[in-house]
Amino acid sequence: MYFFLLQRDYFWAVSAAIDMAKDVIYIHDWWLSPELYLRRPPEGNQKWRIDRLLKRKAEEGVKIFVIVYRNVGNIIPIDSLYTKHSMLDLHPNVYFMRSPNQLIQNTYFWAHHEKLCLIDHTVAFVGGLDLCFGRWDTPDHVLVDDSPVPFHAATANSNSIYDKNQTFQMWPGKDYSNPRQQDFSQLDHPYDDMYDRQEVPRMPWHDVHMMVTGQSARDASRHFVQRWNYLLRQKRPSRLTPMLIPPSDLTDDQLKQANLQGTCEVQFLRSSCSWSLGLTEPELSIQNAYLKAIEKSEHFVYIENQFFITSTTFENTKIENRIGDALVDRIVRAHKSQQKWKAIIVIPLMPGFESEVDEKEGLSVRVIMQCQYLSINHGPNSIFGRLYKQGIAPDDYIQFFSLRQWGKIGPNKKLVTEQLYIHSKAMVVDDRIAIIGSANINERSMRGTRDSEVAAIVRDTVQLESTMAGKPFSVGKFAHTLRLRLMREHLGVDVDHVELVERLVDRELNKRAQASESKASQDFLREMGRIMPENYDPDETPIGEPVELHSFNHFVGEDNMGFREKKPYSTDSRVQDNTKHRDDVEGLGFDGMRNAEAAEQMGYQSSAPIDVAPGVESLAEAYLCELLDMQPISESLKDLVNIKRKLYFMLQAQEHGYDGRNMKFFPAQCTADDKIFEFQASNGSSDIDSFSSGASEGMMGNGNGVNNNGTGNSSAGLASPGGTSTNSETTFFPIDPYSFNDPLSDEFYYNTWERIADQNTLYFREVFHCQPDDEVTTWRHYIEYKALYDKFAMIQGLQPRTEGLNVDMPENSGDQEVDDARQELEERASNGDSQVVADTEDEDHDVHSGTGNIESESVPESPGSVGEEPQPAQQKRHYKAAKRRRVNQRSVRRNNIIRNDNVYDPETAEHVLQGVRGSLVFFPTDWLGHEIETGNWQHSIDHLPPLEIYD
Repeated sequence: MYFFLLQRDYFWAVSAAIDMAKDVIYIHDWWLSPELYLRRPPEGNQKWRIDRLLKRKAEEGVKIFVIVYRNVGNIIPIDSLYTKHSMLDLHPNVYFMRSPNQLIQNTYFWAHHEKLCLIDHTVAFVGGLDLCFGRWDTPDHVLVDDSPVPFHAATANSNSIYDKNQTFQMWPGKDYSNPRQQDFSQLDHPYDDMYDRQEVPRMPWHDVHMMVTGQSARDASRHFVQRWNYLLRQKRPSRLTPMLIPPSDLTDDQLKQANLQGTCEVQFLRSSCSWSLGLTEPELSIQNAYLKAIEKSEHFVYIENQFFITSTTFENTKIENRIGDALVDRIVRAHKSQQKWKAIIVIPLMPGFESEVDEKEGLSVRVIMQCQYLSINHGPNSIFGRLYKQGIAPDDYIQFFSLRQWGKIGPNKKLVTEQLYIHSKAMVVDDRIAIIGSANINERSMRGTRDSEVAAIVRDTVQLESTMAGKPFSVGKFAHTLRLRLMREHLGVDVDHVELVERLVDRELNKRAQASESKASQDFLREMGRIMPENYDPDETPIGEPVELHSFNHFVGEDNMGFREKKPYSTDSRVQDNTKHRDDVEGLGFDGMRNAEAAEQMGYQSSAPIDVAPGVESLAEAYLCELLDMQPISESLKDLVNIKRKLYFMLQAQEHGYDGRNMKFFPAQCTADDKIFEFQASNGSSDIDSFSSGASEGMMGNGNGVNNNGTGNSSAGLASPGGTSTNSETTFFPIDPYSFNDPLSDEFYYNTWERIADQNTLYFREVFHCQPDDEVTTWRHYIEYKALYDKFAMIQGLQPRTEGLNVDMPENSGDQEVDDARQELEERASNGDSQVVADTEDEDHDVHSGTGNIESESVPESPGSVGEEPQPAQQKRHYKAAKRRRVNQRSVRRNNIIRNDNVYDPETAEHVLQGVRGSLVFFPTDWLGHEIETGNWQHSIDHLPPLEIYD
């Protein structure tokens, strides 16, 4: 059982699994891009393009079956017709269907949304990732890929000796995408860029996928076979297409023979009904699993999802999925019993669709965001509104977050920002249960009668001793590790270094423990679940014997010919009889696969998955040996966390240009829940108390860091662009990756998780004035922030995203203030006024920035008179006052940069951005809140399409 939080790792694993297939391959995706490179960089890995890989396996006799969503026209620009004919043209052993047939099945709104890849009925990949353009990513989630060279074959000296030092694109052609700027088009020209890479950043992608084996993979295979056979009965194929036979359960002997025994209990889940699977009663086991897991949770729920639309009402339409109900009920129970319980929910800043919220064409964005706000915090039916009625402050129990990145683009390294798009569909409960799949939190995915979805709920029988809310608590290894890995990445922990540390420490300690002949050491390892056979290499997973050489489905086209309608074969002139297309598949096209193969024969090796920089692993091994030599093996085993922490910090110091051996550490003064360590030169202070009050404040920013005119002086403790501090002492602040065990501890949740989210949110606001943002509550604010965003872009020589200040307001707004603001800003721009000021009037600015007075009011138990329904507005005011009080009481060290509305010069802006840690920011629940509450959010066109299209 494995999870994949990086598309880099998932795509590599899929390529390896497909390459090992001997029997059948099932692929079930919303979108599949034939020209997707599963290994990167594409140069040197051309043979791992998915169409070429499948072609090789088909030629070896493996039977391949593919289902994708059948899009209607260009409304959803995934061009499934091109995918279909590209796949069918590979080899007769490839069988392909699109779903649904909208006309025959009378299904126009709903989509096949599942994401499955199944190998030989024994390995199954399930989660949120399609094998398509725009998904591959790394832990850094970079915005920029501006190398002008996609492939060696595309260079002017393509016939010359292979240049090993040449930097090639990681995202060639259509794979470099930002659907917020422009959605996909002309997918039959995969090498053509859609944007100017020197101006437009890509939108990075965050997702969660998993791999299961054994009986769970058999369950997934039977689902695929059931769906394939049902779809075939709904279609009239022009090619011979066979029915399939579902595989049987594996016996215990077969599981042992194939080395498919594991420690996780896995239940396959679905959203299916009559149109998608022919069921007489709809199955909504995904929603049921979410509801039961939330209901039974003891302490904690962590959710990542692409959408959050639940348990509310939109224009007299009831949103019926009950995820929001379950969260409210669990919070009310926790409040009544005075139990420490929290929900952390991570969703995108904006839906990943083209057009801005103010543009008439942006109706999808507006409708989805309004539904989300009505679910979260606007109106009496929202989660916050229902908690207000109970006298409960929502922030005590539930908080919403998002992800944002920044980078430097083009030859002049201009500063840009973009959201890190969250496409995950995952939930972790109490670090004991995890749900991973394709289902969004909305009506389409959760109702069972709409989009078809698959997921899996996992409970690991291997228990680890941890803490929850400061008390000892047993957690499941799979769910706990998944949650740690997600949170670490979001806060900027180098997850590749952490994985290297874990692997090296386990291997070295096992080697030394076995060599020590110490029974105590052996017993400790066995108790920790770390005992391994002699000569064990964790980098080499043992592979068992195949369960069966060939299944019945392997013989389709021979013993099982299939059937077809008596009609001409369907064709696509972009594929069939198209010499250019076939030459490209054969490696004679733009990417020069044949040239790369020739270069490989001359000694150039194709790229392996790069987790850490060259030489880092050998350096880490040397550091580890030095650490272990300082103490006997018995002490090392008892101090695993500190050994790993020290080794991680040493690697981080080395990466920042310091000698890891000479850095000061504070293990004696810090517990595992201390999260941020200061590294200083050897003559620096090692007083942890002075670090917490002094250097930490500098890291988070202080009032002396940037002055009001935006030119600024050095901000104490912030790293300069060169990677060194502007102070006399060299300082940087890596986060302790081993401080995440207890998500409910105040030290972690408030002083690390929320604190960094608050810091990042403020830095992005100060530099970019990017939206959505909680300080933008009206259309007037929206226009002013938009002007500041564009002004900062133009100062750097970038093209603004919009031309001028042409904001399309709702027709019924009638807001003279907005017109006055637009005219005033246009006059300033025409006069060359450099002091463009956004006159935001957020009465609760002190809550966001940490400045201003903290009030001590509390939430009254009964905001209204007895028997009278409490007023949400009154409750919200009391809640905000209580929030300020709680912020003060918990001593959350907020960022103290003086707020200013001027546009920074690029040098100062970059200096400020060096303080960003990871990508975590607050989701802006109050963005344009005044306009939503007063009905000035929508355009009249928004009411025309049925809500079901978006939800």
